[in-house]
Amino acid sequence: MRTVNTEFDCIVIGSGPAGVSVSFPLLEAGKKVLMVDGGRTANVPLPDQPYLAARTGDQDQWRWFSGDARAAVTVVKGSPKLRVPTQQFAFDGFCQANRIETRDFNATGSLAAGGLSNAWGCGVASLSDSELDSFPAPAQEMRSSYATIANRIGISGRSNDDLSAYFGLDEWSQAPIALDANHQYLVQCYQRKKALLSEHGFLMGRSRVAVLTEGKDGRESCDLSANCLWGCHRGST
Repeated sequence: MRTVNTEFDCIVIGSGPAGVSVSFPLLEAGKKVLMVDGGRTANVPLPDQPYLAARTGDQDQWRWFSGDARAAVTVVKGSPKLRVPTQQFAFDGFCQANRIETRDFNATGSLAAGGLSNAWGCGVASLSDSELDSFPAPAQEMRSSYATIANRIGISGRSNDDLSAYFGLDEWSQAPIALDANHQYLVQCYQRKKALLSEHGFLMGRSRVAVLTEGKDGRESCDLSANCLWGCHRGST
């Protein structure tokens, strides 16, 4: 009979972004941490080939593209991320279980194992000094936390452009994802009209996103397969 160690310094309920974020520093401090989670798990496999290739030749693409109930194409409210079959398990039943009724807005939550990390968005940015004016600690003290989190999750988009100051994460970011021809054309148009656009407060630059352009901790770099909406089988996001 195997003996199970049931002595822990801390018990964390939930393995979503908040639970993981609080667990890391506890573990680094030498604490014994037990993470407890439950709930739904994914029941639709992620597409494992590039989007355009799957759309051309995958006979079962409807399973991940629209699902049995066709919810991804028949339900119009809410983000597409909430509707695709590979993500629906993360959101189903949340409002009903918590008796939440909404009017003129959508409530989003999760009863799935891993919480909202299953369908977490990729855009990332730091808070500016003005946004932290009423914060009880100086904005400078946030920098070490930004560095820790950015290096932990992996952020790409580092670029000397007009949005560097806005995102404030280039110091810890990987190189940006390669641009396709359409995006390159938009950037070129912006550069030609930059002086005029800046007078009207319009700025353009590369997005800083939680997507790898270099492999990290067993996760592979983005291969531009265009499957971000349904979930990355390479773990790039």
